[in-house]
Amino acid sequence: VLGLMNRLDELTLQSVDQRLLNFIQRNISCGESIDITHEEIAEKIGSTREVVSRTLSKLSKESIVKTARGKITRLL
Repeated sequence: VLGLMNRLDELTLQSVDQRLLNFIQRNISCGESIDITHEEIAEKIGSTREVVSRTLSKLSKESIVKTARGKITRLL
């Protein structure tokens, strides 16, 4: 029940940017990559592929992540 309450709080109180950063921090170690599509991330964080793509582009320009087709590398 506590996990469900935390997830509900995350979806209602955090911006997509923050949810995406949290997802990256929880699932990718610094300097490591995972194979995942923008659509899959969107489903996991309760967003749309388009918003995830825009946000990842912004994070890439800020040198936080590096993106390639179906892969995300955490730089920081």
